[in-house]
Amino acid sequence: MANLSQGVKAPPKAHIPALGGDGILGTTDYPDTGDFTALLGKKYLIYRKEIANWKLSAAKYYQQLSLRVLDCQKQASRTCRSPAGASRTGRLPVLDVVLPHTKECDWCLDIDPMQQAREQWLVFLLSSLSQLPSQPIGEPAFQFAFTAEATTHNTEVLRQHQFDLAKAILSQLHSPLGYGSEFRQVDILEVLCRDHPLWPRLKRYIVEGVSYQTAVVDEQIRKSNLKAAIKRGNHASANLHPDEIHKLMMKDVGHGFVLPLSLEGINNLRGAELAPLGVAKQFSIDKNGEQIPKFRATHDQSFAPLQGDSVNERIDRTSLLDCNYGFTLQRLIHAVLVLRHRHPLSPILISKVDLDSAYRRMHCSPDLASQSGFMFDSFTGVYLRLSFGHSGHPSAFSTFSEMVCDLANNLLQCGCWNVNDLHPHTVSIDPTPLLSANNTPAPALPLCVHPSVPSAGIVDVFLDDLITVGIPSPTPDSAARLAYAVPVVIEAIARPVRKDEPLPRSILVSTKKLQAEGQPSE
Repeated sequence: MANLSQGVKAPPKAHIPALGGDGILGTTDYPDTGDFTALLGKKYLIYRKEIANWKLSAAKYYQQLSLRVLDCQKQASRTCRSPAGASRTGRLPVLDVVLPHTKECDWCLDIDPMQQAREQWLVFLLSSLSQLPSQPIGEPAFQFAFTAEATTHNTEVLRQHQFDLAKAILSQLHSPLGYGSEFRQVDILEVLCRDHPLWPRLKRYIVEGVSYQTAVVDEQIRKSNLKAAIKRGNHASANLHPDEIHKLMMKDVGHGFVLPLSLEGINNLRGAELAPLGVAKQFSIDKNGEQIPKFRATHDQSFAPLQGDSVNERIDRTSLLDCNYGFTLQRLIHAVLVLRHRHPLSPILISKVDLDSAYRRMHCSPDLASQSGFMFDSFTGVYLRLSFGHSGHPSAFSTFSEMVCDLANNLLQCGCWNVNDLHPHTVSIDPTPLLSANNTPAPALPLCVHPSVPSAGIVDVFLDDLITVGIPSPTPDSAARLAYAVPVVIEAIARPVRKDEPLPRSILVSTKKLQAEGQPSE
């Protein structure tokens, strides 16, 4: 029997900015830290002008929706007729029906006007955000290469800032080192995400970098542990696969995910700690869906230091966000069974979106980065982005991926969503259902639990894999909705890739895996 407290995910809630509140576009325009205009020039002024124009158009559209809701409510009161789904208390129900789908998005008097306004507001935001330009990004002061010249240069940059990584990063917020540089600016995202319960936490991560409540280590013990860790080096798995660890580290440093340092740099870096690297052999897929071997660099921050506790042992786990992905497969199986029971003869489609370099999209705070040191050949380095080996990172990344999942679920339920107008621009997905030859599905037995699965489909998430399940009906574009929902949300949240990026950078969706798994398949 399923564990009801863990095995069944609650139905997606309408975490959409509520109409009727003050300051829907935010009462505070978050100021830029540092003179970005002087550093980035005219292109930054052009960018800010486009953002200001978007805020004006969003405010105008929001006002139009508000007036339309009032008109509908007045019309309903004159006819003594309550819109379907509305209640005398004003509580809005969670959407569990497919709304009439028309090109003009005409409002239906039989459906709560507030709910229709929420849906049109969400579609407007996702559509307009995906068309906004990418914020200009400047050159970093650090150099990203594992060479004697680069590590010596980076050590000198740190010396200019008293070996305080926080001060060094503060002088480079206009560059890829700036917190949240993989996402759109926080004042833009707040318009879309501010009513989601995870937004305050994600907002802090974007503004300040990821950090955790961690017990402080005595300074003398820290220095002694650092010296011993440098002498010990990495795990045997890294030494047994020198070519693979070299390839992996070259990729990370080339993209600015890792800051290469000299031994002098790591020894003087404020709060520096070091943990051994390892190599784990896994499997991935190519664009054809064929299984291929894959190596992943691990950073063992559970490894016991010479004295005291490891980084993972010192973290306050009660401050972490609970992770739900452990029961993703169980929830998906429940969804498939519910749909099969409800639609005995219909194909059931699944589409999957994988995030590329997922952990590396979130910045570490300076203190967390300083605790993420490692040895590589004769050099050292620290992870500026989330690594594989810290026990808090699954929780931190889930803050982002769970929000994407919830927004995609709400988009799926929007009857006014026209896939011809709002669809992914940076990736290509074939929305044509890929059906199996067997057209006689087996019947589903009744479940002892009753999970909520909307007719339009449902999205679930396993850390950095977002899986959509649904049927190719009741509307002709149902399969396209299943394929497009997650990429559309990601394109609205992630900062688009510019042609003049100072460091190599890819879009957030893994295009290789999308070719193999993105098309809705039975």
